[in-house]
Amino acid sequence: MKYYILRSDSDPKVLGVSNGIKQVEIRKNGFENKTEYERLMEILGANEYWNYVDKIQNLEFNIENAELIKGANLTDFLQFGPHLFSCPFLISEAVKEILIGFNLSGIKFWPAKVVKNRQKLNYYLLHINSIPNNAIDFKRSTFYVGNSLNGGKYYQFENSGEFQAFKNRINF
Repeated sequence: MKYYILRSDSDPKVLGVSNGIKQVEIRKNGFENKTEYERLMEILGANEYWNYVDKIQNLEFNIENAELIKGANLTDFLQFGPHLFSCPFLISEAVKEILIGFNLSGIKFWPAKVVKNRQKLNYYLLHINSIPNNAIDFKRSTFYVGNSLNGGKYYQFENSGEFQAFKNRINF
């Protein structure tokens, strides 16, 4: 089985902006239901996330206002702010359909309205659950911690206990 990393692009030519971080800003002012924005930020945007992590797949959100930043390009994968745990991108309908075709487990799509000028476009907030330890063949798996900028390292573990001890040791 092969796994692939979905990684964001920071090239200004692709993003249309040079901040390297986001093309879209989720803004409270465009939500008809302001409490929905506050709930979204409380559950997915703060440390409260860890209290909900086992319930996330049963929760529903509606991102009513994600505004395209001036000059940003509209792409199938949109980087956004503020940060939401385990939600790497807003994705287009086309990307959603491709991902559905792979019959993946542990992913959730919540509707999002991306606003470009005054036009509202249908996108989805993608949430990816962590793979549960009981689904990992630790002896045949390799883990990568960090990134190429800070000197990432590869690790292997005999079992979930060894993996958990490692996570506790590095305060993961």
